[in-house]
Amino acid sequence: GITTILSLVGTTIAQERAHVIVMKDFSSFELGDGVEFNVTYDVHNVGDASATEVKISDQFPDSTFEIVKGSLEKTIDEIDAGESVKHIVTLKPLVGGGIINIPPADVEYTWNEKDQDTDEDESMTVNTKSSAIGSVQILTADEYAARNSQHVTEWSVFSSFSGLAILFPFFLWRSKSSKFHSSG
Repeated sequence: GITTILSLVGTTIAQERAHVIVMKDFSSFELGDGVEFNVTYDVHNVGDASATEVKISDQFPDSTFEIVKGSLEKTIDEIDAGESVKHIVTLKPLVGGGIINIPPADVEYTWNEKDQDTDEDESMTVNTKSSAIGSVQILTADEYAARNSQHVTEWSVFSSFSGLAILFPFFLWRSKSSKFHSSG
C-alpha cells in the first residue's frame, strides 16, 4: 500500500553522490630522530558517483619534519565510485625526545548532481578531514637504536655459526680418533 508508494518515491528522489573517505596511516608508530617513515593516504570513494578534484592537504611542522619524498599536497583528478587511490609521502623527524600531535589532513572533493528543477548538472563540493593519527612520540636517535637494534638476533646467529665451527671439527676428530684407537 502506502509504504510501497513512499519507498518508490524515496528511491526516485535520491541522488547519486560521491562519498570520499581518507585513511591516514603511518608505516611505523615508533618514530626516531633522523629515521624515515611513510605517511600513507588511502583514498576511497564509497559513494555511487565519481569524485573529481579530490584535494588532500596535510601539514607537518617544518621545524620538526623534513619531506624526503612526495608532497603533502595532492590533487587526484577523478576517483570512480567504488575505487581507491593511494598516496605516499616519506618524512623524516628532525628532532627527537618529544611528543607531537598529528592532526587529520584536509580533504576537498567535488561531484556532479542533477538539479531536480532544471535537470542540469550541478557541481557539489564537500570539505572534510582524513582520519587522525593523534599523539606520537619521537624518540631520540639513541633511544630508537636501543629499541630497534637487532643485537639479540645478530648474537644468536653469530653464536650458532661459531658453535658449528668449533663442534664440527671436534666431532670429526673424535670419530676419526676412535677408529684409530680401536684398530690397534
